[in-house]
Amino acid sequence: MFGLCGLGNGTVSTLYSLVALEAAGLNMQLPVLSLAGLVTGFWFLLVDPLTGLVRDSSGSYSVCLGVLGCFLLASVALWFFLPTPSSASRLHSQLDIEGHPLVPSSKNRPSR
Repeated sequence: MFGLCGLGNGTVSTLYSLVALEAAGLNMQLPVLSLAGLVTGFWFLLVDPLTGLVRDSSGSYSVCLGVLGCFLLASVALWFFLPTPSSASRLHSQLDIEGHPLVPSSKNRPSR
C-alpha cells in the first residue's frame, strides 16, 4: 500500500511541473510554479491544524480521513467546472521558446 502511495506521489511530483509548463508556457513557468508552491504552503498551514481539530473533536481518525476525502472530492468537482482551453492557448502550447512551431505544418515541410 505504501508503494502505491509513493508511486502516486512521485507521479504527481513529476507531472506537476510539466502540466504547469504546458498550461502557462515556458516564459511563465517559474512564476506559475512559485505561486502554486505558495498556495500549497498556505493550504498545508491551514489544513494541518484543522485536521487535528477534527480528530480531537471527533476522537476518530476515520472521521478525519473522511473530511480530507471530502476536500478531495470537492477539488475534483471544481475541476469539472473549469473552462476548456481555447484554440489560441493550444496554438501557444505548440510553439517552442522562440515562437517556432514544434511540429512543422505540411506547407513548411520539404517535399520528397
